[in-house]
Amino acid sequence: THTYTWYDTNPAVNGGTAGTIGTNTTCNSTLVNCNTTAYRDAVNALTGAARLCGASDWRLPTIAEFTGLMHAGVAAGPAIDAAFFPNTASPAYWMGQNYAASTSNAWIIDLDRTFIQTRFKNSVQHVRLVRGGQ
Repeated sequence: THTYTWYDTNPAVNGGTAGTIGTNTTCNSTLVNCNTTAYRDAVNALTGAARLCGASDWRLPTIAEFTGLMHAGVAAGPAIDAAFFPNTASPAYWMGQNYAASTSNAWIIDLDRTFIQTRFKNSVQHVRLVRGGQ
């Protein structure tokens, strides 16, 4: 149920606008700043048995990667296979891509309505991390 603002200081990713640092309120104070970079960095900093799947190279997905996870046969709720992705919240998740036409926006995917659109980087959405080749 935690949500995060979109934030990335890398100009090659953010299009010249880093986004919004956020506060601690949307992620139940699990981070000082509830944003995509802080979440990714916290997951990648885990060690030992706490390390997520034994990896430390998690990142936000590209649009193509996330749409590849979608399940078009789901009748209601998040369009994702609940057997592989239990407890998936609705509706929207951040992508790791800035919206080139307006650098104050980034891409999201709406799993309830199964479409891709943009949102202001200061809005709060869910995060699903991926790893591996792009």
